[in-house]
Amino acid sequence: MFVSTRSRYALRALLRIAHYYEERTPVSVRFISQKENITPDYLVQLFQQLKRSGIIRSIRGPKGGYQLTRSPEDIRVIDVFKTFSEDLLEDFCRINYYSCELKDRCIAQHFWKEVRSIIENFSTNMTLQDILDNYGGNNHDTQRKST
Repeated sequence: MFVSTRSRYALRALLRIAHYYEERTPVSVRFISQKENITPDYLVQLFQQLKRSGIIRSIRGPKGGYQLTRSPEDIRVIDVFKTFSEDLLEDFCRINYYSCELKDRCIAQHFWKEVRSIIENFSTNMTLQDILDNYGGNNHDTQRKST
């Protein structure tokens, strides 16, 4: 199982934006870049895809930046992964199934199916708000975002 850098970074950036959702003010690329240690150019690429998928919108101007298009409670982790055409549930068995010599008698095959199911359910049920509530704690730097 593999989660790409694009999906990991996009999730981090979205959590940063979600943290400020209630303020209704845009979060700048520069701020996210500094706080998450992701280059601005890379963030812009990620944000273009997230905009196309309807997860964020951009606000132009000196106090511009990005906002979520809906509440963090309504954005599921699986939505972020699907934006980047991720198949989180892909594993070696599924990729190489047709060339696998053991495909019809593999003891581990059912185990991997169950693992895929657990991950799919977890990422489908987990929202950005759940992550902020359950894992954000004191580790989330809340300094002003408009820098």
